Amino acid sequence: MNETIRSTEPPPITSTLVHAPLRHSAAWWKSGIIADIPGHMGAAELDWLSGSLRDYAKVGCTAILVRPSQLDFDADSTPLTNLIEKAKNTGMRTIVRVSGGGEFINGVFTESPSAFRYFEKGPEKTLERARFALQHGADGIDLGFLIAPEMDPSHESSLNQLDSLVKAIHKFAYNHHPGSIVGGFALIQPESTYQHYLDSYLFHHLRDNRLLDVAWDAKSIRDRITRTLDSRNELGQVSVWRTSSTFTDTVPQEMTKAWYQHDSGRRRRALTMLAMALPGVVYFRGNRILDLPWLLAEPSVKAMTADDIAHYRTMMTAAARLRLARGLGVGSLAWVEGAPWANRDVMVQVGTHTLTVLNTSDEVITVPSGMRPLLSSEHLVLDHTDPDSQLVRPGECAWFDAP
Repeated sequence: MNETIRSTEPPPITSTLVHAPLRHSAAWWKSGIIADIPGHMGAAELDWLSGSLRDYAKVGCTAILVRPSQLDFDADSTPLTNLIEKAKNTGMRTIVRVSGGGEFINGVFTESPSAFRYFEKGPEKTLERARFALQHGADGIDLGFLIAPEMDPSHESSLNQLDSLVKAIHKFAYNHHPGSIVGGFALIQPESTYQHYLDSYLFHHLRDNRLLDVAWDAKSIRDRITRTLDSRNELGQVSVWRTSSTFTDTVPQEMTKAWYQHDSGRRRRALTMLAMALPGVVYFRGNRILDLPWLLAEPSVKAMTADDIAHYRTMMTAAARLRLARGLGVGSLAWVEGAPWANRDVMVQVGTHTLTVLNTSDEVITVPSGMRPLLSSEHLVLDHTDPDSQLVRPGECAWFDAP
């Protein structure tokens, strides 16, 4: 399906529609912004977070995701129930992670054959903890990083175990808390396993690494977004976007073409702004907004300066407000082609009268003056009277008002 966007400068820009709004897409979990709070949390961490929730609400977050693996619910569940209640008082939801097969060794994300940590203690206990969280007001349960069955010598039984766990949690979510969701995180390879997760488990939020390790070029980024939208649209599922994680901070050397191999801070901001313009849900790493005391020794956290955090927070706040005001999370999306001002390494998309330009080239791009600048990943609040506000520099993402 082709449409035409009218421009003040010929020739006209053509666009190809790749996503139309889903039915009932206004539900909180279909277009929200979710802060994924990293780390294994106990009472002290949950109490600290409870006192800092307004910082996330101010940024525009609709939910937080926590993993209270170091809290013994049987001994004292008050820190978790307090967090859930305080989050509701600030207008946010709480998703509780109850498992996840990922560990950080010397600051690098590493797959682990065990999905359970501390008080999670295996599938049966984890299932109890999921039910408890839902009974006490949690709005979702998350299974964290899903272990590829190929990692386990008895992978067939491992997959069967996961099948049973997911089905039981879905049942709890449906019965105990109307509107609650079930989520997880999976790698897109091996493709057969990923497709099984997508087709069979009916996750409300299945995060993946499509934008976490994508090469820094417009075609690769566009192709991965297209594949996500195609696969989710076919199943009627919401698209879930994540552009930053711990392993994008620690730069594994084997991924030489990944976006974070060069100028990672600038590119991370650009990709985050791109994700904020896409239909669906956006997850971002919680320490991008606040210094989390229990993570200060992590190499990935040390990589971000106070200025980095301040810039990211300001950008996220402005982008979240525009995303909500313009309905970007629930709107349509089209790829823009034929723009004479954009070379092959510049990705251009349009949704709900908002033009998004991501510059992966080495050239400065000038967007026509008929497109009013809204926001830039680097310059944030733009001066509309400044001719330079029409420029999109290398490694930058900018939003413009599309007439």
